[in-house]
Amino acid sequence: MAKKKEKEVKIKRELITIRLDKIKLDPGQPRKKFDQTKIKELSSSIKEEGLQQPILVKPDKDYNKTGKVVLVAGERRLRAVKLLKWKKIEAIIVFGKADTFAMSLVENMARQDLNPIEEAEALQKLITEKKYGLIQTANLIGRSQTYVQQRLTLLTLPKEIQQMIIDDKLPQTTALNLAQYQTDKGELIRIAIDIVNQKLSAKEAKAKILALKREKRMNQANVAEVPEEYKLRLEAGKAMAPLCRRLSRYLDALMDLTKEELLDYFKGLTYDDRQSLFTNMERVNDDIGAVFEILKAAAEED
Repeated sequence: MAKKKEKEVKIKRELITIRLDKIKLDPGQPRKKFDQTKIKELSSSIKEEGLQQPILVKPDKDYNKTGKVVLVAGERRLRAVKLLKWKKIEAIIVFGKADTFAMSLVENMARQDLNPIEEAEALQKLITEKKYGLIQTANLIGRSQTYVQQRLTLLTLPKEIQQMIIDDKLPQTTALNLAQYQTDKGELIRIAIDIVNQKLSAKEAKAKILALKREKRMNQANVAEVPEEYKLRLEAGKAMAPLCRRLSRYLDALMDLTKEELLDYFKGLTYDDRQSLFTNMERVNDDIGAVFEILKAAAEED
């Protein structure tokens, strides 16, 4: 026996004017934090130019009896007109089986009304509660899958660090780097506080986290840090032959110049560059004899 086909519910939108006391807030909406200063600025703008875009609502479960609706998107606008003592507001009411949570998320993201943590929590809700897949979620909000994954990664951080992101104290890029650092909650929070207090740029913060990772790996492997002086010797050993070849070509080019041309060349350098060149040439002049004798002895042994 064939299954009875479910009746298709059409989605209908209608522009209405509704009393503010008929609008209920949705506790599950994505946006949680509101900047009162920006609400006042929006209120002034609406007073001067009028409401540019209606809010979005859906019928409450007792809509036919009470006429009440639930806010889907536009809480900032609603708060702003309340400051103006408005009694009514224009709204688009959505009838039918529509995913109003997804609609609210898309509108808030389009208007850049959500901070990264609010956005991450909303995306997580789409995936865990609304059963959206990663690709479906990315397509819904018009972003890449990587973008969605990075937002969700922020929720793995301690709540204290998430609050720093909400308060705009810690950039998302730095937060993502912290999330990749495998350590205990207390250390992560201490590192985040240090980054904020030291006012490190994203680049400086990344360098700090990478240094901590390297130090941790070396401690786990019981390996000591290579002294900076020894690192320079290793680098000098690798670079010596090609450096000497380049230096030889530069000196050949300079020696082809007349004395006057050479003088003009040096005059064209900045004062700091001339001083640096003079100091280094003086040191080379002092040491070149000893270096030459060592190289000569090594060549004779070959």
